[in-house]
Amino acid sequence: MTPPEKAFIGLPHLALGQLTGKRSTYVPTLIRFKEDPKTHEISSLFAKEVLSHIPYNELLQKHFEKGLPYTVAIVQTKSRNSILHIFDALHLNKQIKEFGNIDPVNKKPIQETFYFKIDKNESSFQLLKTEGAKVMEFINDFLKANSPETDPADLARHQYNLGQYYRMGLGVLRDEKAAARYFSLSANQGDAVAQLCLGICYENGIGTPKDEKEAIKWYQLSADLGNSVAQCNLGACYQNGLGIAKDPIKGFKYTKLAADQGNALAQYNLGICYAKGLGVEEDLQEAVKWYQLSADQGNADAQCNLGFCYENGIGTPKDEKVAVHWYQLSADQGNADAQCNLAVCYSKGIGCIADPAKAIKYYRLSANQNNGAALYNLGLCYEKGTHVPKDIDEAVKNYLLSANQGDSDAQCKLGSCYEKGIGIVQDVPKAKMYYEFSAKQGNPTAQYNLAVCYEKGTGFSSPDPKMAKHYYTLSANQGNPLAQLRILNI
Repeated sequence: MTPPEKAFIGLPHLALGQLTGKRSTYVPTLIRFKEDPKTHEISSLFAKEVLSHIPYNELLQKHFEKGLPYTVAIVQTKSRNSILHIFDALHLNKQIKEFGNIDPVNKKPIQETFYFKIDKNESSFQLLKTEGAKVMEFINDFLKANSPETDPADLARHQYNLGQYYRMGLGVLRDEKAAARYFSLSANQGDAVAQLCLGICYENGIGTPKDEKEAIKWYQLSADLGNSVAQCNLGACYQNGLGIAKDPIKGFKYTKLAADQGNALAQYNLGICYAKGLGVEEDLQEAVKWYQLSADQGNADAQCNLGFCYENGIGTPKDEKVAVHWYQLSADQGNADAQCNLAVCYSKGIGCIADPAKAIKYYRLSANQNNGAALYNLGLCYEKGTHVPKDIDEAVKNYLLSANQGDSDAQCKLGSCYEKGIGIVQDVPKAKMYYEFSAKQGNPTAQYNLAVCYEKGTGFSSPDPKMAKHYYTLSANQGNPLAQLRILNI
């Protein structure tokens, strides 16, 4: 028996038997830090607008290590109108002493000087003084403030920024150990973002030995200060039992705190909590609500799950056209599950006009990411000559790749190929092995095929009616009519 073409499901809570030919192997986890462009705008601007123009030097390094604000002079000249020359302030001072109050590049008088301090990272460079300041006045001010008493909060933030520069290799050689060290300095002074980053370092062994319990410590400190990413990560740790005892109720609590702050990843995870009843009563409508909020912010996983809900009327009225819309958005971001589901829609004309070429396109995009369902579906296409020229060798190749990803339908199909020598050298022991792999996952077709092997003694030293009846029963209980009929005669 050949299972039908199927889509990859992003809702792992659903009873698989209720979804004809469609199932999921997706296990939602977070524990991943997505940089917020706003939060790290300063790092990006620093790299593009300053460090690309300033040669690395020891003086700059020492300045950073003190945790002091780094001041940059931006010089505009009469001769170059709006052209800006960017200099390290101390380097500019040397130029002033050598050439006087003139442009050190073309030796002409300077018109205006602006200068900025790398400071609060919720904004870009902050203008500290108005236009028209003279260079020497600026230099004098800078020299007087060369060793100021820095506010502890500012010091912590500058150390955090320096950690990011080392982590991303902005203006300095990339050095994960140095990044972790500066995150630690900042985190120990109470900076919530640095605490989050240090937790990520410990969880993943970035610049420091991997230590999941230590990661939990820093996630907790950051979460308690209201950091939504830390709350999201902490919630996922509690749900998955990573570095701490599994506790779905606490997992839901911290995920909800982050989701309520608008964290897209937490909103997606909260949808999973409601869909699976993790730490909260199962509520499919509430799950769809949070998927929607996350999907609207561009989260590809949420878009895929939302599409599946609309396709099947789960927690929301069924609307296949809307399903295709969300699958497309997710697939365009490279989500392999959505690509597979979209391929099924194009193959069967679900919510869209059937388009064989697009079906194969998205199956291949998904299969190239080793998506088990897509590989299996692509194998079916090649075996049957659906949308592509019939090619049994290519079919077996895809079944094998899918089976190695743990896909039970592919394992069953591969078992049949080995048993009958279809597209591959006949090998009955391997056939039995793949049937067993698939049967252990509850695949009714594999259970039936394995029962036949036991009944006939195929791949065994002798027939085994008892084991045959056992597997016929398992398959029959899942509604397999052949097994239901056969069990009456054994």
